[in-house]
Amino acid sequence: MSSSIKNMGLNKPNTLMIDDSLPPHLKGANIGSLIIRINKLKFNDKPSVASHQVKFSWWGMTGKEFILNIPWKAGYYDGSIAIFPLRADKKEIQQYFVDMSQLNMFVLDSDHKLVGQGSLNLNSIVNNLEFSDSIKIFGKSNKKTIGELFFDLSTTFELVEPTLPTSANLKVPNKMTKKPSVGSVMDSFQRNEVIIPIVY
Repeated sequence: MSSSIKNMGLNKPNTLMIDDSLPPHLKGANIGSLIIRINKLKFNDKPSVASHQVKFSWWGMTGKEFILNIPWKAGYYDGSIAIFPLRADKKEIQQYFVDMSQLNMFVLDSDHKLVGQGSLNLNSIVNNLEFSDSIKIFGKSNKKTIGELFFDLSTTFELVEPTLPTSANLKVPNKMTKKPSVGSVMDSFQRNEVIIPIVY
C-alpha cells in the first residue's frame, strides 16, 4: 500500500497528512508531530529532472509506503511535506530511532522505477530529532554516488498536563493505567516484522 500526493498548486507545498502514529500502533492522544520536507534532488552529472519522487517507510508500518514529489524547478513549489502524529514522548521517540537505526529513501523516476537510494542514519540525530541537510544517493546498479537528496526532518512535542480528580469525594487510584511502552511495541515488531523486497 502506498500513500502519494499530487501537486496542489504553484508555490504551494504538497502536504501528506498521516493518520498512523509514530511509533506505529500506539493508542492515545497525539502529543506531537514529526515532519519530513523534501527540498531538492541534485544529480552529479545532469540538471534537475521533473517528476521524480521519494519513497520511504517506517519500521513497524508493515506494507505501508509513503511517496513525496521532489521539487525540480525554482519557484515551482516549495517542497513536499509529510506530517506524522506522535503518540510517545521524546525519550520514547529517541528509542524508536535507535531501534530503527536508519531511514531508507528510494528515488523514483517519472515511471516509478528506481533510480537510486540513500539512507539517513537516525542514530546521528537521536539527541535533537532534527535534520536539515542532504544524504548521498547511490545508483541502483553500480552503487556509485549519483547525487544528493536534500530534505528536512523535525519534531515538535506538546506539553500534556495530567488530569486528576479534584473533588474531595473522589479518590485517586493508587495505580494509574499504564499505556503500552515503546519497548513492548518494538518487541512485537521484531516478532512480526515482514521484509518487503524492492522490485527494480
